[in-house]
Amino acid sequence: MSVELGVANAEVMTKLKAVWDASTASAIPILWHDVEGDTPDDATSWIRPTIIGGSFEIQGIGQKARLYEQNSVLVIQLFTTNASGLNFKDDLVNILYSGFRGAVTSSGVRFTDMKYADLGKSGAWNQRNVTINFKYDTAN
Repeated sequence: MSVELGVANAEVMTKLKAVWDASTASAIPILWHDVEGDTPDDATSWIRPTIIGGSFEIQGIGQKARLYEQNSVLVIQLFTTNASGLNFKDDLVNILYSGFRGAVTSSGVRFTDMKYADLGKSGAWNQRNVTINFKYDTAN
């Protein structure tokens, strides 16, 4: 199954919204890329997703088109207050891990490995980044 870049990215963000909205963290806002400002108004925590395009590998050569496997990364920045503690951030990571682990979208976007990194304090905020690798096939 071949997936176009825009379709794949839209499905990844739709999956994130569905996972987040179905969780206990649904009241924590998502700061989408088209929202102005660095922080949501009156938020004590928020997340900011970004997709980083990656490499591709030739998977096969057909008569009309080549098949490529596109590898990309969804980065979700988790921002919490310094007072919220590690257990709270762990809960947020577990929500994401549970929602994405082994998932496949309707067009064939496959979510693979995941990890997180604590970036530490910046003023009143504490940041942890979650990275979720995903792959999909595309033809050219």
